[in-house]
Amino acid sequence: MLLAAVQALIEGEYLDILMESDTDVSEDRAATVAAGKTGALLACACELGAIAGGATEERAQLLHGFGQRLGIAYQCVDDVLGIWGEEPVTGKPALSDLRSRKVTMPVAAAMAGNTPQAQSLRALYSGNGPLGEEDYTRARDWIEQSGAREATLRRARRHAADALHLLDQAQPEPSAAAELAALADLITHRDH
Repeated sequence: MLLAAVQALIEGEYLDILMESDTDVSEDRAATVAAGKTGALLACACELGAIAGGATEERAQLLHGFGQRLGIAYQCVDDVLGIWGEEPVTGKPALSDLRSRKVTMPVAAAMAGNTPQAQSLRALYSGNGPLGEEDYTRARDWIEQSGAREATLRRARRHAADALHLLDQAQPEPSAAAELAALADLITHRDH
């Protein structure tokens, strides 16, 4: 199980790197990458924890699903913070994902439209030269104007709600359920 999770994580990271040079990335493909990266890691942790605690196979699978959806929610919020987070809080350089032309969830959502902002963003990402500070700022503004920031946060909340639904179905001990629910809330409402 751990080996499968590591393989999924490596594949997700590989696909993430491939997306850095691709301006035709759908939101679903970006979500698949998130599921392969953070989703696989949290799914494995939740399932292994369930198994170590003596859970049935059905309960372990429900907790696997909980972890996977929570991992996708985490990645959505992380992608938003990679663009709009404050460096002293996040510890990452401001606009770091835009500097490397990384196609994250908000970028994919913005590029998915047929708006002037989407067209401008695709043109900026398809360029070869280094980006300047003005380019990062314009890209951030285009993503914001397209509604992609809020769409990505909605996606995070939807995945967190799906995770909590699976957690309810798994019926863990009340204290464990409360801690996992608090983790889901922290993941979707964090600023770092």
